[in-house]
Amino acid sequence: MKSNPSIIIVGAEETEQTLLMDQIGDLVNLASSAADPTQAPELTRQHHPDLALLFLDHDPGKIFEACRDIARLNGCVPMIVSKNRDPQQILQAMKAGAKAFSYLEGESNEIRQTILDLSKQISVAAGKQGLQSKVVAVFSCKGGSGSTTIATNLASALHLHGKPSGKKTVLVDLNFQMGDVLAFLDITSRYTWRNLVDNMHRLDEVLLWDSLTRNAFGLHVISQSDVPEEADNLNAEGIERGIAFLRRYAGYVVIDGLRDFNEISLTALDRADKILLVVTPDIPALKNAKRCLTIFRQLGYDNDKMKLVLNRHERRARLDPDSIGDALEMPVSATVSNDYANVIQSINEGRLLLEIAPRAQVTRDIENLIGLFAEQIAEDEEKFRLSDLWRKRR
Repeated sequence: MKSNPSIIIVGAEETEQTLLMDQIGDLVNLASSAADPTQAPELTRQHHPDLALLFLDHDPGKIFEACRDIARLNGCVPMIVSKNRDPQQILQAMKAGAKAFSYLEGESNEIRQTILDLSKQISVAAGKQGLQSKVVAVFSCKGGSGSTTIATNLASALHLHGKPSGKKTVLVDLNFQMGDVLAFLDITSRYTWRNLVDNMHRLDEVLLWDSLTRNAFGLHVISQSDVPEEADNLNAEGIERGIAFLRRYAGYVVIDGLRDFNEISLTALDRADKILLVVTPDIPALKNAKRCLTIFRQLGYDNDKMKLVLNRHERRARLDPDSIGDALEMPVSATVSNDYANVIQSINEGRLLLEIAPRAQVTRDIENLIGLFAEQIAEDEEKFRLSDLWRKRR
């Protein structure tokens, strides 16, 4: 059964919110509410609601501005509600990006019917998939940590993991100048971040998947252009809108190319459900990881959002997971085995570890990272083994 859409209510006083919920409470799940219209964009970013219900009457100017902000995020359907039927306000609402304008009164079912009509447009739990979307950011503590190897192979594992239930995965590279994702997958850029940001207003689900670049394995990728200058006009707002848009249709969005704390990186980190902080067992990496964790905590990220992943792990190494966890005051959530031969072959050939070494421990370790953010596997996926599937296709 399809779950109810999640909503936020903004601009309504307590009595008006009570009236609204009396009419539509059985149709929706209330994620949050605020009387102050300026809080609408932040509530949208924080809760990822399917619908924003904006009460117009107390401060129309700020409500229209909030509507425009939400419409630009592309992850939520804005709807304006009023006790007044003013044709001019209805016109302004449509110009501000509202998908509907409804009249609120005690005995009317108009808002209820509008919600039912809008439900066809609303992405409920990752669209048609009926499953919650996850945004996973892979963050490198220092250059050469192997984060792109983890990101590309994790995204590919998720691509297979989600197939039985129809969940799609998108791998995105936010290193616009020197990103490595295209080289690691041996593909050229066909549809870039610039294309996505410029065309979101005309993309639907079918056109999105048809447009995105795919590797031979079928994984969807968004990366930089072959012309670096095209990325010059990309900003944090565009990336935020792009991530929100992808969240509507993809089961998983895996973000690579995060190496520092510039505005675009911070935007991606804020919007991520999970951050995989990749560290290697050496002193420089640990020092950088300590700095990163300090900044993450200053940004308000808790330990549930941050997961420490130890790459190039060897069982007899002096810096073992327990000592690293003690040094960083955060436990190591997962380890990825050191397997230079298979990893370098994968990189040089532009092929996935699933292709060249499906039984290798490093391949299984990266597959197992799924457990850090996929709380449970659906019954139809329980017996689904990634490497077994790949061997059957060979």
